[in-house]
Amino acid sequence: MSESTTRWIFIIIFRNRRNREANILKAIEGGAKTLFDIVQYVYSDVDRGAWVAASANVRLHVDHLAQQQKLPKVMTRIYLRIFSICW
Repeated sequence: MSESTTRWIFIIIFRNRRNREANILKAIEGGAKTLFDIVQYVYSDVDRGAWVAASANVRLHVDHLAQQQKLPKVMTRIYLRIFSICW
């Protein structure tokens, strides 16, 4: 694979990650309070059979957002109380 192809793939993956995180934040700001509330919002166009697997991806994103201190304060409290006991 050429360097330009590799770079292009990285850009696509990076944009997808940023878009997913933006959608997760929208879900939280819209009132999502649980992992599956977020999954339902972010993956509304995906077959529900894939939601369990999608929840692991959402969890990683939420962890990353928490580490970056990008979660809204209300979600930070929920995250510390609920997400940490789930895993």
